[in-house]
Amino acid sequence: MKKRSSSALTTVIAVLLVAGCAAHKPTPKPTENQATLREDLDVASLGIEKIPVPHRKTGAEQAGSSGRLEATQDTLQHSASQLVLGYRVQICATPDEQEARSYLHEALLKFPDRGVYLTFDSPYYKVRVGDCKSRYEAEELQKLVQKNGFPDAWVVRTKVYANPEAAKKAEEPEQPPEN
Repeated sequence: MKKRSSSALTTVIAVLLVAGCAAHKPTPKPTENQATLREDLDVASLGIEKIPVPHRKTGAEQAGSSGRLEATQDTLQHSASQLVLGYRVQICATPDEQEARSYLHEALLKFPDRGVYLTFDSPYYKVRVGDCKSRYEAEELQKLVQKNGFPDAWVVRTKVYANPEAAKKAEEPEQPPEN
């Protein structure tokens, strides 16, 4: 009996050793064409004061010039107005960008004074209306939005602009003084 249990134990240990050695792969060394990661690199020591960042087009610029129809996105472009926790009315969430832009265009026509936003939250494009600070205000806006052709609209809690008028003014180009 002792011989059988020690034989079984020896077999288990041998299998574990073989499996453990077979599972270990040595880390390959980078070839000439592969980049290596340098963790000791200090970017400040390079002496570059400003790193050029290319201009990203806003939603309105990407959609083309459309008169007073301006699509805005929830990005840092609205630094003139502080973001606070609030509510918006979402009228669509779709993976199709063209469908979302169609909803955006329709919403901009129906609610030009409310602030209409197109955001991308992978994998969905979302179109939202308003900058409501209270749930009650958002529910009233939801009723208005539903009456104006978006029956499936719903209220979502998100960050909104504390002063949306300031954000709009910051986006508008300055008009040259008339002589």
